[in-house]
Amino acid sequence: MQGACPFNLRGRDVWQGTPREPAECGGWSADVLGRIRALQPDVIVTAAFVGSTWSDPATGAEGYRETWAAVTDLAPVVVVRDYPTTGGAYGPECLAKNPGNHRACSVPRPQALAPDLAFDTAADAGTSVTRVDLSDLYCDEDLCHPVVGGVPVYWDADHITGTFARSLAPVLAGRLELP
Repeated sequence: MQGACPFNLRGRDVWQGTPREPAECGGWSADVLGRIRALQPDVIVTAAFVGSTWSDPATGAEGYRETWAAVTDLAPVVVVRDYPTTGGAYGPECLAKNPGNHRACSVPRPQALAPDLAFDTAADAGTSVTRVDLSDLYCDEDLCHPVVGGVPVYWDADHITGTFARSLAPVLAGRLELP
């Protein structure tokens, strides 16, 4: 696994303010493509971290389409919208400072749902690429919440807890729209 690398053969993403060379994540992505081909999956589910940006979003979008096209002959690709951000807050710390008041750690929906180049690109990437947005499981009309169904959502500023992630799996499976 290559930390924070998008599954994208072309894009020059910007990680923590520093542009990465295309080969840094592109080589990892090419290796993943080889592994996917060896596995012969029935479906390929992917997502991209919205905390990483692109020096050239058009090239990033083109790279996503190229990467997905390299495996759609094997199986359909499902792009999951990245989960809402915490607005930079450290989830457990905010909850500890606000016992019994989870709402104090909620983030306004427009702020929490950052632009997602992979998800947006999937909207017109062909019939073998679909998208799933699970934002409604985190957010109501106004806010995205740090606790859902009594389960803490975030274990830091940009990762969700294993418990919450496991609760998403059956919902994701139910929402898959495969060609």
